[in-house]
Amino acid sequence: MKKGVTLLRIIKNEGICKKILTFRTGNKFVTGFTLIELILTIGILGVIAVTAVLTINPMEYLRQSRDTRRVGDVRAIDGAILAAIANSPNIAQGAAQKVYLSIPDTAANCPSLTVVLPVLPTGWTYNCATSANNKKTDGAGWIPINFDALPVKSPLTSLPVDPINDASKGLYYIYIPGGSYSVSAMLESDKYLKESAAKDEGFDPGRFEQGSDLKLLASAQGLVGYWPLNEGSGAIAQDASGNGNNGTWNGAGVHYGAGKQGYAGQFSAATNDYVEIPTTSVLNGNIFTVSAWMLSNDITQEQTIVSRNGPFFLRVSGSRFRIGVHTGAWTFLNGAALSSNSWYHLVLTYDGSTMKSYINGVQDLTAAKTGSLVSFAKLYLGRPVPVGEQYPMNGRIDDVRIYGRALTAPEIQAIYNAYK
Repeated sequence: MKKGVTLLRIIKNEGICKKILTFRTGNKFVTGFTLIELILTIGILGVIAVTAVLTINPMEYLRQSRDTRRVGDVRAIDGAILAAIANSPNIAQGAAQKVYLSIPDTAANCPSLTVVLPVLPTGWTYNCATSANNKKTDGAGWIPINFDALPVKSPLTSLPVDPINDASKGLYYIYIPGGSYSVSAMLESDKYLKESAAKDEGFDPGRFEQGSDLKLLASAQGLVGYWPLNEGSGAIAQDASGNGNNGTWNGAGVHYGAGKQGYAGQFSAATNDYVEIPTTSVLNGNIFTVSAWMLSNDITQEQTIVSRNGPFFLRVSGSRFRIGVHTGAWTFLNGAALSSNSWYHLVLTYDGSTMKSYINGVQDLTAAKTGSLVSFAKLYLGRPVPVGEQYPMNGRIDDVRIYGRALTAPEIQAIYNAYK
């Protein structure tokens, strides 16, 4: 028999007929898989492949596909604006304190969308183009820059819009001018929220942001205080919103530990650890959102996450998420049960008529509530007010945000999804 020729032998083993592939190497025969084993192996691989397809959420693939387009669109718009400014430094870019949307409407003030769009801070307005003009690049489209008038050909032949472009879902593109500019898109998929939105150096972890001034979006969203608690050392908790509401650490403990993202503030009742933030007018709105990530070492203990002496608090009580709002009288909501040593994204919103609590991006409880907040004292992280109350934090707090408006459910969901 010639070297390298494959032989097929039939043998019997305990009454079962097997076909064995036998190879000759030199003067030796080497036996490989039996035919039965080979068939079984192929079958198992097929089952694994089918299981993998069924296990991975096909909707996530669709979300990723849309997000791929969104990230590409935002980058393309950013590049086109940069090119326009470079070629025509005095080109009109739009009005300051205006939020230009990729969703068309019947008039410039977006009349049919205002019922579902987030309420903007005082002085800010929305702007929409008509359906006929929405994608035009001559300044009549949703981005009010005349790309057609440039001395060089614009990279945009039509203005991109969001694949879904739905105000009720928060899925649309935003352009904000004002000397500098910002362009952004809300993302949906876990993959791109973590890889793009959370790492773009912007202030909204749910949106992919590009431009020359990413604080423009934060201002339009009403972000008035933002404490990432990511310093890792030192006595100052910086306010990343740019409004100067820096906090001061108190207590003898180690102030930083592992966070949901990077570092987190670390609090112990034994060493009286807390962050004190002075009162400033920018924090004193009667409509607001408070958002924070929290991990408790012992959820059965009464603990304070964020508090002000008078207006509101976020707390753990009886192993549950508890919020309170004071407008002449307190209203409390005791929410779902929590567990020790687990991270939770906890949110309180108040819009002047309703207070709501959210846990991990999902609305938990709601209650009717009206009136203006009473007294605006200092803000504390990890410490109750009045100071005599014995509800200090034992655990970690991360990424504390205060907005001067009530965030919508899609916005809260996006913030949670970016860091979950």
